[in-house]
Amino acid sequence: MLKILTRESFLALKQVEEVLSFLPQNLGTEIIPMKTIGDKDKRRSLIDNKDQDFFTREIDQGLLRGDGDIGVHSAKDLPYPLPAGISIFALLPPKAKADSLVTSNKVKLAKLPKGSKIGTSSISRREELLRLRSDLKVVDIRGTIEERLAKVENGEIDGLIVATCALERLGLIKLSAEILPFKTHPLQGYIAVVGRNKDFKISKLFTAFYERKKWGKVFL
Repeated sequence: MLKILTRESFLALKQVEEVLSFLPQNLGTEIIPMKTIGDKDKRRSLIDNKDQDFFTREIDQGLLRGDGDIGVHSAKDLPYPLPAGISIFALLPPKAKADSLVTSNKVKLAKLPKGSKIGTSSISRREELLRLRSDLKVVDIRGTIEERLAKVENGEIDGLIVATCALERLGLIKLSAEILPFKTHPLQGYIAVVGRNKDFKISKLFTAFYERKKWGKVFL
């Protein structure tokens, strides 16, 4: 029985489903949802947050205690360096690496009125947005994808910047007003599978799906 530790959000569970699609169908699994500090503390701004393991700490600690065999993370949430005793077993490729803009009635970025409030908790997204539209107001925003999208729907904000792959994994790509020409995080969209350093038998399950093994190689 392979025990999988994950955050409990719908998106996190969808990422687990994606990981399982790479494994033998007859492999017994148990999914163990957990709350990380990032899930519990929705007031702290990610722009000012200094904790690299904000969304991974409890899962990695659970692995080290033996509560599970692997943990599934959004790769861009991984701390550097990884906690002692933890290794990356696999890095699964993204569906898309771009950012999307979600607005009411699918109004595109160029057509948004001056002063429109756009939600993001990312410094780089804020910089990219203001580079294109310095007249917009950036609003720091937290919560699950569903909670953030609800703020657009109820008019609390005029738009939201969100990873395109997140919309795809949730079956919500129809909400995208447009794909933004932003420079994104190098690991955006990738799924990381982590485990204990010496669990070689479990790590071998993922050897063939470790995307990073291809990096730096050139094929003719």
